[in-house]
Amino acid sequence: MFSVTFIKRPIFAIVIALIIIVLGIVSLLKLPISEYPDVAPPVVNVSATYTGANAFVVEDTVTRVLEDKLNGIKGVIYMDSSSTSNGSSSINVYFKPGYDVDIGAVDVQNKVSTATASLPAEVRQRGVMVNKKSPSLVCLIAINGDERYDDSFLSNFVNINRLLLKPQ
Repeated sequence: MFSVTFIKRPIFAIVIALIIIVLGIVSLLKLPISEYPDVAPPVVNVSATYTGANAFVVEDTVTRVLEDKLNGIKGVIYMDSSSTSNGSSSINVYFKPGYDVDIGAVDVQNKVSTATASLPAEVRQRGVMVNKKSPSLVCLIAINGDERYDDSFLSNFVNINRLLLKPQ
């Protein structure tokens, strides 16, 4: 078997692994960023609020109505949705990687505008929001402490100094 060769000869396996790593680093440095493939699909979020409604009512009167209208949009891979007990509805529409998110947002907005007449008056009054989302992680900040600072102190510190962490 092929894997037995690497088990019996670990030095050979290490050399092959190092060669692959060096070739990967060289190609990473030589390949322009414009040539990197799109990995994460573009996402458009549709959110609405039905004040005073529970999750079941929001699901039946808002989320399901919007999902029915959003079905069949060109370039859509799948959708996921959530309806919460505080009256909010959120639908994420995922498009094929490389699909123009601006065109997708316009298509979603057009479908939402056709569904607006079927929504309850409270939802129409507050409006249905359509936003483009970036599915990739842009920035991650980790706050760690030692024995002097416990988790509640660090959480309070982050909440107090939140303005420092917001992008300008």
